[in-house]
Amino acid sequence: MSSMPVSSYTFVTSGGQRRFVHRWQYDNNEVIECNKCGSSCKETDAYGKHWSQPKTLDDNNIGRDGIIDISRTAKTPIALSTPTSSSSLTSLEQSFGRITTLMDSKEIIVSKNVESFMLCASKAVRDTQQFLLDAGIKVVPELLSSIYAMYGGGQSHHLLVVVRFYVTVKGETFMLQTTELTIKHHYDIRESVDMLFAMLLEKLRNFMACRSESNSLGTQEPYSIKRIHIKVRKQHNPQQSQILPLHYARKQTNMEIANLQNGLTTSRDDLALLRAWFRQHLLTSESLESLRSPFPCNLYCFQECPNSLELYVVPYHLCSQSADIYNCRSYIILTDIHGRFMELQEITNIRRFLHHTSEDRVLSCTRCQACFLEPSKLVLHKMLKCGRDFEILKMDSDFIEIYENCLLLEQSDNWSLFGIIE
Repeated sequence: MSSMPVSSYTFVTSGGQRRFVHRWQYDNNEVIECNKCGSSCKETDAYGKHWSQPKTLDDNNIGRDGIIDISRTAKTPIALSTPTSSSSLTSLEQSFGRITTLMDSKEIIVSKNVESFMLCASKAVRDTQQFLLDAGIKVVPELLSSIYAMYGGGQSHHLLVVVRFYVTVKGETFMLQTTELTIKHHYDIRESVDMLFAMLLEKLRNFMACRSESNSLGTQEPYSIKRIHIKVRKQHNPQQSQILPLHYARKQTNMEIANLQNGLTTSRDDLALLRAWFRQHLLTSESLESLRSPFPCNLYCFQECPNSLELYVVPYHLCSQSADIYNCRSYIILTDIHGRFMELQEITNIRRFLHHTSEDRVLSCTRCQACFLEPSKLVLHKMLKCGRDFEILKMDSDFIEIYENCLLLEQSDNWSLFGIIE
């Protein structure tokens, strides 16, 4: 069995140009280069040139609470940018799929506090697996991303999500439901949905196996899933503390606590000066080198591969005064789901933060021995308590669900998504 391909993120300099390359290497030494992540600029340009374009001062980019919107200036729709103008609609759809359709219903969803959504397969769809793929990879992540964006797109709100499958087996209907999962960062949405679906399907497989055994059947009975219910609650985060995506939060926490205890992290005053320096760069398009930073530092930013949806960290600004980048203070640029700058957060161990090896992926749950390729999936698995509190309920044959107020949010040839106004 072949292992997962190993990603690499490198800068290649040649002929006065610097090119960023994202590659995957397989066990047979085959190398595939990503056709979406690549970018190039002059060798002398700042690294931030790879991720954003120059911009002019625009007071309209300053939103409430002084948040600077840099969405209209970037080359890519992820991390530091998400186009919001009508002329950038194509890029927006590539980033969030049909988020614009859902956002058209924002006023009703927010004013009516719509928290329940029903995804229904069309009559033409007979393949349950295809319906689940559409739901798990596309529809549900985009729904949660839209709701996250509707409430500011930052970290003042968390999403509490419950997913329910309606499973039909030989005329009988069962309701299979997860426990509530808290999603604190927009970069965790897709991975969280993937884990919710994976654990639901594992629970369903076990249920079907037990059912076949109790009925003395040689093979498992076929089942179908035509409806998926998604319950989404918003939870206010009063502290409004800056949160890292799960994969990177685990690399930061222990070291951050140790350094806080030793008084080695940046003071509030120094961080405020650094933030003002970076905001001036965003507003004026002046290079960070020419603006003179309060103290030597390196800045990094998140990027997400449009092909594989891998999240990675790349340099935005490297201090020319330091010969060793690992001995210079390092900060990650945090943005909201719209790509607007929010905050700078210090990285206490940049070597660990940037570390990418296959060794990071060999993990198992100590409670149930389930194995995972990604550490963040193990975190989500534990947050869901190994699925032991998931519910499977048999519905009465004469039970009928009636929703008097339903809002059709989206529709395709294979499915329809409704918002339930309660």
